Amino acid sequence: MASEARVVVIYDGECVFCANFARLLRLRENFGAVRLINARNDDDPRVAEARRHARLNDAFVVIADDRWLIGPEAMNFLALASDERGWLPVLMRPIFRSPRIARVLYPALVRLRKIGLWLMGRKELAY
Repeated sequence: MASEARVVVIYDGECVFCANFARLLRLRENFGAVRLINARNDDDPRVAEARRHARLNDAFVVIADDRWLIGPEAMNFLALASDERGWLPVLMRPIFRSPRIARVLYPALVRLRKIGLWLMGRKELAY
């Protein structure tokens, strides 16, 4: 029987940046079971709960040991918790390890995501 994931990442699977980001973090090396939930086509009840906590077009959500982390807090957590190998964690860790810097830079990432979706002809998450 599989154990329950200690870390859950709820993200937009249509967003190429979000999907690749979620896969490239290598969180399994540090946490074992990690559940990646595509908010577009997963009927997991945590998606509905995440929608009550955050606007998923503007923030992704991490649930870590029953703590809900949203947007820049989630980014800060993932930067510190991801495996140190690989180009994405190496790039991300120095930038997002500071909660203050994460809060400042996160809105720019949200804008880039929206531009990326528009360029790819994809729609934002429906509510």
